[in-house]
Amino acid sequence: MVFISKRVQTQVGIIGAGPAGLMLAHLLLLNGIDSIIIERNIQSNLEGRIRACVFEQDTLDLLDRIHFKSTNGQRLHLEGLVYHGIRMQFNGKRFRLPLSKLTDGKAVTIYGQHLLIEDLIADLKLKGLQIYFQVKNVEIERLDSERPMVRFQHPETDYEMHCDFVAGCDGFYGVSRASIPREILTEYERKYPFAWLCISAAVEPSCEELIYSYHQHGFALYNKRSNDLSRFYLQVSTEDSIDDWSDERIWEQLHLRLNITDQHWSIKQGEILDKTIFSVRTFMVKPMQYKQLFLVGDVAHIMSPTGAKGMNMAIADATVLSDALSEWYTKDSNDQIQSYSQKCLHRVWLAQEFA
Repeated sequence: MVFISKRVQTQVGIIGAGPAGLMLAHLLLLNGIDSIIIERNIQSNLEGRIRACVFEQDTLDLLDRIHFKSTNGQRLHLEGLVYHGIRMQFNGKRFRLPLSKLTDGKAVTIYGQHLLIEDLIADLKLKGLQIYFQVKNVEIERLDSERPMVRFQHPETDYEMHCDFVAGCDGFYGVSRASIPREILTEYERKYPFAWLCISAAVEPSCEELIYSYHQHGFALYNKRSNDLSRFYLQVSTEDSIDDWSDERIWEQLHLRLNITDQHWSIKQGEILDKTIFSVRTFMVKPMQYKQLFLVGDVAHIMSPTGAKGMNMAIADATVLSDALSEWYTKDSNDQIQSYSQKCLHRVWLAQEFA
């Protein structure tokens, strides 16, 4: 029996429906450029993977450019927590860094990445963009030709996606980076000698702004998530497991590292809902493009979480690529396409140093 793959055509094939891939599709639509997204996860998994993110002002401004058709587009402004400053603390002494005052009114906003993904998917569907979820066996072929091809299997049939360009937005473990010959790539990786313990707790706010605390016993971070939910982070040993961190020990260390010596202030306690330990590392790769394949976001760079730069850098990559492709389609110029990797890496290296 001969199986025939279904052929679909588009201008830009996007692999991955995370923030980078979804934002790229939106930005391309604004410039009249067609795309198709393929994603290995089911939609409910993407939208149910709860993860808080810091949205920088440039990212917020970019989202406002999208012109959402759905009411979801306003949710970020309605539900996001806006911070005009952050608190920096060193061994019990705290001071405030007035971000908005120092940056002509700019601010950062805390909003769930899973909510952003839900918002972006809903709006893309309203605009008629095709997204294939639950794909597998993705292969990128014919990068030497004018029309690369992406093969994939969908629960319903096998597909061949023919396109002008391929945007690899499929994260660290995706197929995009692996599709570039090893001798082309240079990888940089650093694993830090500590881990982070992330704690979600049913606790009303102890402070209205982020607190970054340096302490001789290790770093700590406080983050208000809502009026009845708080998130904390503790620097821990890479040898630690969750079993080493009882609720009692967690609260003891949070009080020790976050309490201040010159004021009557203390963090509030409540039920711990979730706790997990993850390693802290940095990963970068160059170049971020190979022929008609472009690497976007986590597939090319992973930052330590201390600077909250990861998602913002991924969306910035998508912006650079969208501008480059728009120039190619409208002006028949590949100047920005040729400089995509260099332009992104310059910004990413600076962000990595900050993080």
